[in-house]
Amino acid sequence: MEECCWCGKYIIIKHYALHMSGRQIAAAIGASKSGVNDFLKAFEQCESLSYPLPAGITNYGIAELVYGRNPEGVEGRDLSFELPDFAEVEKQMNSRKNMTLVFLWGRYKNRCMAEEKKFYSYRQFCGRYMSWREENYETLHFNAVIGEKIEYSCAGGFFRIFWYLYIRAIHKFCF
Repeated sequence: MEECCWCGKYIIIKHYALHMSGRQIAAAIGASKSGVNDFLKAFEQCESLSYPLPAGITNYGIAELVYGRNPEGVEGRDLSFELPDFAEVEKQMNSRKNMTLVFLWGRYKNRCMAEEKKFYSYRQFCGRYMSWREENYETLHFNAVIGEKIEYSCAGGFFRIFWYLYIRAIHKFCF
C-alpha cells in the first residue's frame, strides 16, 4: 500500500481484482467503511473511468476524474478546510502550564463553527501540527563524550570560596 491518506488506486484494485468488500478494504487501509464505499460508488458513477484502470494513472488522476478535483489541494491539503495557526498553537503549548492539544483544537473548532468554515478533526489537527512542528521547530543537539570537554561557569562566588579554603589549608600545613 502507498503511504498516503487517499489511496484510490489501491481501493479499486482490491475491490475489482481481489473482490474484497468495502469493510475489508477499510480495515486494510485504516479508513472508514463509509468512506471506502462512498468512493467506490463515485467511481462506479464516473463515466470517464472504469476498471481495469488506464496504464500510468495516479491517485491524483483518479481523484480528478472521479470527483473533478484533487483530494488534497495545491499545497497537499484540502483548501476548503480552515488551516489552524500552528505558530500560535506552539506558542500556547510552550507558554501555558497544562495546555493540551485537545483544548486548543476545541478553540479552533469553535472559531471555525462561529465563522461557518470547515475544520479539521482532532486527529487531523494533531497530525498536521506534528508535521508543522517537525518542519519549523528547531532544537540544538550534540553528542557529549564524558571527559572530553569541561564547561565551567561561575559568577565568581564559588571560585573565591574555593580559593579561600585552598589558601587556608596550605597555611595550616605549612605554618
